Amino acid sequence: MFNSNNHLIKKRDMKIIKEKKNKHIAGE
Repeated sequence: MFNSNNHLIKKRDMKIIKEKKNKHIAGE
């Protein structure tokens, strides 16, 4: 159970990191 939950957290973290990179590239 906690394994799938961990996977969801990882996916969310990846999304956040992606958005941060995009913002950084955009110069925000």
